[in-house]
Amino acid sequence: MGNHFVLNKFDIPFYLHPLDIPVLESVKSYAHVYGFPSYEESPMPNQMLTDQQELVFDDIKIKVLFAPGHCPGHVVLYFPEDNIVVNGDVLFKGSFGRVDLPGGDLETLKKSIHNVMFRLPEDTKVYCGHGPETTIGAEKQSNYILSF
Repeated sequence: MGNHFVLNKFDIPFYLHPLDIPVLESVKSYAHVYGFPSYEESPMPNQMLTDQQELVFDDIKIKVLFAPGHCPGHVVLYFPEDNIVVNGDVLFKGSFGRVDLPGGDLETLKKSIHNVMFRLPEDTKVYCGHGPETTIGAEKQSNYILSF
């Protein structure tokens, strides 16, 4: 919800997966529920993300992995040379992301965890959107999503 602020403050591109455009466009209709009564519509992204896309910033290589479920166009950012993944709200230590927000879907999220996240090396460090970091191996052993 802070896209305007970030884009005005910093000279950076705005990346988004195309399936999240409808979510972005609908934020104004529910922003008041989250305490933003005068929400200013977000600018549109100037860069679209795709599954398996490689991003390079200086000498840092990032692989974009499509992992929907928390939202339709959710992606995770895998840094293969460092063996870390920044996964937003897909997987948490012992838990997983919410699916009750616009565009969320539990079955899709479960598939993303099993088919995207759990295919990464077990020692991959996972940086979550909320809470402490974890590893893929630890989550394969004990994550609550496995009970579904």
